[in-house]
Amino acid sequence: MHSKNRIVLLIVVMLFAALGFSLTICIDPGHQKEADLTHEPIAPGSETTKAKVSTGTRGVSTGIPEYVFNLELSFMLRDRLLEEGYDVVMTRESHDVNLSNIERAKIANEANADLCIRVHAD
Repeated sequence: MHSKNRIVLLIVVMLFAALGFSLTICIDPGHQKEADLTHEPIAPGSETTKAKVSTGTRGVSTGIPEYVFNLELSFMLRDRLLEEGYDVVMTRESHDVNLSNIERAKIANEANADLCIRVHAD
């Protein structure tokens, strides 16, 4: 998404919140402790597949695994959004999960999320 579009989206979300609309935001901390290299379609109905999920990368200087960083940052974001009055749904709250991208999208859809923020550090 182009940076101007991201800014417009952020302004719209903030405007809705300022007007008192209840917004549900799904936070998806990317990756997980164990990779699942079985394949899933890249999109509904697609014959092209990819690995379900990887563990991500590591910080060059810190050595912190991406899945750990993503979850810690997501908890901080969740807490801040809750303070601001948003309803928040997390796709995961621990490292020991096995969630494909399809399953993560289902969590957001089942929560009727107005916005899904996928947290990655690569």
